[in-house]
Amino acid sequence: MKIGILGKSQSYLPEAIAYKKYLKKFDHQILITNNYDDIKNYDTMIMFMGFYPQKRNENLKYIHEYNSLSLQPYAHLKNKLKNYLNFKPDKRIFLNNYVKFFFNFKDNISYLNRDMGYDISFKNCKKIINKKIEFDLVYTGSFDNRKGLLECIKYLSKFGFKIALIGNMKNKLYNEFKKIDNVSLLGKLDLDEIIKIFNITKCGLNFTPDIFPFNVQSSTKTIEYSAAGLGVLSNRYIWVETFEKSRIANFLYLDQLKSKDQIYNYNFKNAYVDDLIWENILKKNNFKEFIEN
Repeated sequence: MKIGILGKSQSYLPEAIAYKKYLKKFDHQILITNNYDDIKNYDTMIMFMGFYPQKRNENLKYIHEYNSLSLQPYAHLKNKLKNYLNFKPDKRIFLNNYVKFFFNFKDNISYLNRDMGYDISFKNCKKIINKKIEFDLVYTGSFDNRKGLLECIKYLSKFGFKIALIGNMKNKLYNEFKKIDNVSLLGKLDLDEIIKIFNITKCGLNFTPDIFPFNVQSSTKTIEYSAAGLGVLSNRYIWVETFEKSRIANFLYLDQLKSKDQIYNYNFKNAYVDDLIWENILKKNNFKEFIEN
């Protein structure tokens, strides 16, 4: 089967990479692209959803992927517009029940809920003994719409932390971060390069604005930090505190931070995340059968 995955140009979509890696095991031909025309003649198209009010191609099976809720401002209005304006697919995929609940589709279209996962390669970081530390903290992921992140990095820099920042950012934001002492702007890296940085870093920073919908959605970075054996330094909000408690972990929170030495003396405990390896998630949810049938 020829399966196209239609992404969004500015988005980091580890799930798209995981889908491709998993489905290729079953001899499917997979292409990830941001261009609809590249895959319009495929058998199946998985679309990471924004606004797609165009007509269906009746020879193509469509699967709409809702991997997040709409962002502020007017998040609830945007969710409703996507509900009413997007054409009806054959199936849908949701990040979790929160996302499904807030989109509130009133039809009987088949769907799949799947949690956020991580690539098994992150577990290789735990195998390195006596690793040389070059960065105290690493932040990876999105910089857009992360209100308060710039101020957080400035605050941490004053403690003397050496901080690696991984991910795309707009020029204006790049110039602001560039002014901060002890910060290395590494840009967008592929998986192997990210893991190399994790291997020389003590802690992962999770900064997520405590506003809807960020505070109810899975934090990919926190899951990856936990898998890699990094300590987790985070701000407080509902998802991360629930994740920590439910997985019997011990994170350090920004409101507890008193010095740079604290992250080297703190009793971090990694969250148990073996069940969140992408292959385990996709097997558990019968992803292959959901796509094929």
